[in-house]
Amino acid sequence: MWQSYLKISRLTLVFILLTTSLACPDPWEALRLPDGKIIGGASKPLTLRNESSHDKRWMQMVPGRFGYGDLWPGGTIIYCMGASITGAADRTDMRLSLQAAWKLWVDAGIDPNVQDFREGTVGDCSSPGNGALTVEISSDGTMHSNYGRYSDGSVMVLIPRNDVGMGDKIANYAHEIGHAFGLLHEHQRPDVWTAEYGGTAVTPSFFFNCQNLKDFAALEATRGAKSAGEACQSYSKAIEFEFSASHFLPEPRDESGVAGGPLDLKSIMIYPSRAGGINPGTTPATGRLVYTLWDGTEILPRFVPSQFDVKNMKSLYPATAPQTTPCFAFQACSPFQHMFNQVVGCRR
Repeated sequence: MWQSYLKISRLTLVFILLTTSLACPDPWEALRLPDGKIIGGASKPLTLRNESSHDKRWMQMVPGRFGYGDLWPGGTIIYCMGASITGAADRTDMRLSLQAAWKLWVDAGIDPNVQDFREGTVGDCSSPGNGALTVEISSDGTMHSNYGRYSDGSVMVLIPRNDVGMGDKIANYAHEIGHAFGLLHEHQRPDVWTAEYGGTAVTPSFFFNCQNLKDFAALEATRGAKSAGEACQSYSKAIEFEFSASHFLPEPRDESGVAGGPLDLKSIMIYPSRAGGINPGTTPATGRLVYTLWDGTEILPRFVPSQFDVKNMKSLYPATAPQTTPCFAFQACSPFQHMFNQVVGCRR
């Protein structure tokens, strides 16, 4: 019996020796800037809530509640060209652009066997109220999409140009596809805005230059300085006045899927700093800064979904098939990674 015990002890010792030499995953990776620096220098991110939620750093809808739509059956969005897309060339351009945008998600890690985004057949698109997603071209200079699927139809409104949003229409379309599946804006998490703006954070993550929004002057002229100021701090007021600050201020939905962990600055669901700003030039880079990180760092456009965007999407539409590739406890793909690091220990 002691021989069996010794054998087990040796195996355990070898396991510990091997695993303790592994490097821990960097819990601050989501807050790294493109140059490799970490926001706040050597200090830890102010928005960190719980290091154990390393795989949960996102905003997502609660299907079928709080005004959100339902999940798409089978994880598949079927879209149809709307009445605003008339010419054959425009329809072809939209079709190819949407295919390229969805490919960004697939290349980032979405399994097309679990989720899909495809154009509907004539039959899919000939029946009003079939629940398909109707794609339209914007008539007012804004892009937006319904969150999830509505039985009477969902809508995605796009701008087929490269001078808005991320400065890249394919990235913009990928952002809107994220919304259509149910992802919310990463920058509208209540836990990164202070109470002054309706958030829950003790320390601010953003500096909001609300007066630089391109519709601020018109709002101030029609509603007055006091009301404009209120709309710069209140999501509900911004909605009431149809003011674009509603795309930046924290969503007042406690149930919207906000999870602990650092802000994901690599998310394709986060606005760049100059989005929606007054722009005297012809490219997004010439627009004014609408918001920045608290230290003044500009948030740059993102052109591909981040690893946490993919995890977010997969959490809404989980695969039913078993995982075919190995996923060990010390790897990021494992839900037990943090527990493993705590129990076994690892080197920084």
